Amino acid sequence: MRGWGLVIGLLAAVTVLALALKAVPPGVLVVGALAAGGYGAYRFSRRKKAAKENLEGRALGLQAADGDLFGLAGLPLELLSRGPEGRGVDHVLWGSWEAVDVRLFDFRYTSGDDGDRRFTCALLALERDVPPVVVEPKIFFTPLAERGQLSVVEVDDQAFGEAFDVRAGDPTFATGLLDDDTKQWMERRNGIAFEVNGRMLLTYMPWDRRDLLALLEAGVDLGRRLAVEPVRQGRAAGSKRPTASKGSAGSGSSKKAASSTKRASPGKAASPGKAAARGKATVKRTRASGGHSGPRPAPEAPV
Repeated sequence: MRGWGLVIGLLAAVTVLALALKAVPPGVLVVGALAAGGYGAYRFSRRKKAAKENLEGRALGLQAADGDLFGLAGLPLELLSRGPEGRGVDHVLWGSWEAVDVRLFDFRYTSGDDGDRRFTCALLALERDVPPVVVEPKIFFTPLAERGQLSVVEVDDQAFGEAFDVRAGDPTFATGLLDDDTKQWMERRNGIAFEVNGRMLLTYMPWDRRDLLALLEAGVDLGRRLAVEPVRQGRAAGSKRPTASKGSAGSGSSKKAASSTKRASPGKAASPGKAAARGKATVKRTRASGGHSGPRPAPEAPV
């Protein structure tokens, strides 16, 4: 009887639904169907996105944070100071990657020209303090009013200057950082922006091109370059590290060798006058000793 009861109940429900559909205007049915379909698609995309973020976090060995637990939105970085209204941080991942403390997150803000803008960012810790520098691809089309107060740095490389907007608190440091090798390396990073300040290093890209692994790899690589930057700081871009001149080194060695040879060699040859004087003295000593020029023989022992 229980099985028959379920069948009868199902038939009754279908009958009631059919009667309701006849009573409802077709337009309402279409709107309801579209609303139900849209809500279902939204729920599916949310689940898919959440699964992808969790998978990325596990794959990178990072943990997910609930909200902005680290106060990332308030850090003194030029990007994070944009959009005084309507900015925020979400989708935070944190942990250690390649033995470096990292924070991955999405940053959004309201731009006066373009509406809402959103970036995916990676924040890494540096081993030493550095002055603020921003190197941002010009394809980001950042409005002039949102570029902060840092001074614009003119780069002597025309191709690099056309591709990147460079701003810094210390132009000399920025010029030393952007040597030929580093500029070529940045050009190969496929549209990633870089910002450093103090012991913070930020890499970021537009949210629609999100690539967490590329951001982390670029940040770690630039951090290694900055670790040896004191050697390059203050050099003009494109210049090489100074090396010892072979000529100067050789002249110094020659002087030392000549000095040593001078000390080790016998004295100068005597002049003819001095040689004659020594000869007369020898003759006198020979006559005084009875004609022997050498030393006198020792006396014989008594018998």
